[in-house]
Amino acid sequence: MSEDLYTFPTRFLGYARDVVDREVQELLTALDHARDDRDRAVARALALEHGDPTKASASVRWLIETAEQDALRIQAEAQQAATEHVNRAEALLRHRVELIEQAQHEAAACRADAAAEARRVVHDALEQANTLLRGLRESEAALRALFDGGALAHRMPPPRTAQETLAPPAELPAAGQ
Repeated sequence: MSEDLYTFPTRFLGYARDVVDREVQELLTALDHARDDRDRAVARALALEHGDPTKASASVRWLIETAEQDALRIQAEAQQAATEHVNRAEALLRHRVELIEQAQHEAAACRADAAAEARRVVHDALEQANTLLRGLRESEAALRALFDGGALAHRMPPPRTAQETLAPPAELPAAGQ
């Protein structure tokens, strides 16, 4: 019997081909044995038929019918088993695809959550930096007001200008000069 009749199409993440192929091979072997048994039975029947034609023809017919029924039953069982294997393989494939889609969905949700958390952290850091900057500007303005009002003029030097803040500090005189 040709094995080409029982090849199955392969699919991405499809069925375990070696398992199905092994099962099909076992079923084909069983079918070949059944056909061999039928052929032997027919040969015996023909041999009997040459002895007593009335008994032999009924026996031959019964043996042939039985062998054909057995062969058809074995072939149907083989086809059913192959179909079940393919159906199981397709179900597994669908399940794997669902799992992959679920994992991709969960990964996308995690990435979105992480991005939102990162934006929140950056926003909070900018808010804190702006609050500190406003506080420093208010403190600077308060100190300038105190200095400009003369209250601190005799105790401390005037505040530096923006240009002085950016310039490198002047060298300090060496000790003992």
